[in-house]
Amino acid sequence: MMLTAEQLTQEMAKRTGDVNALTALWRSVIDTHCVSEQQLSVWLDLHPFHRVVFGIRETGRKFLRMNRQMTPDHAVKFASAVMNTRKTKEQGKAA
Repeated sequence: MMLTAEQLTQEMAKRTGDVNALTALWRSVIDTHCVSEQQLSVWLDLHPFHRVVFGIRETGRKFLRMNRQMTPDHAVKFASAVMNTRKTKEQGKAA
């Protein structure tokens, strides 16, 4: 599919909005460090917005259960695992 310049601009504006919203969510649930915009973009390439939100919220819960002692690397890996597990469950229901 070929995109026009206008369509590409709209797509990029939506991605920027999604990344900004996810950054704000991350900061609201894990206030000691923030995930990079690049990581959020990778997640959005792999998962729909709602699944990334779910992964971040679950990571926030884990962060609190661990008395806020999660390293940035652990938080990213945990969030990724949550998203991938949810993806597998969603695909299983669709089959």
